[in-house]
Amino acid sequence: MRGGAGGSAYSASKAAMVGLSCGYAKKFAAQGQGVRVNSLSPGLIWSDSVADSLGEEGAEAFRAMILPKTPLGRVGKPEEVASVIAFLLSDAAASVTGQTITVSGGLELGFP
Repeated sequence: MRGGAGGSAYSASKAAMVGLSCGYAKKFAAQGQGVRVNSLSPGLIWSDSVADSLGEEGAEAFRAMILPKTPLGRVGKPEEVASVIAFLLSDAAASVTGQTITVSGGLELGFP
């Protein structure tokens, strides 16, 4: 959610998704179609794909770098992301639109 040194393309792509989802949320709300648009911004979510993409040593080094910066002191799990998605799809979120929800353990709180 915040830009960091050496991560301008990554930060720009996340910002683009936030803007895109807000724009569509506003468009669909104005048309009265009952369509809600939100975006989900996960932090480091630990899964086999992390090790697959970075290699076992690289994944562990990345995790060791992220953990001290994460206020909750742990990385997320795929089921935690799924729970937020299930909420957004439920009637409990009937009035939620144009929002970006982070599932990051508070990681973005540590950036300037």
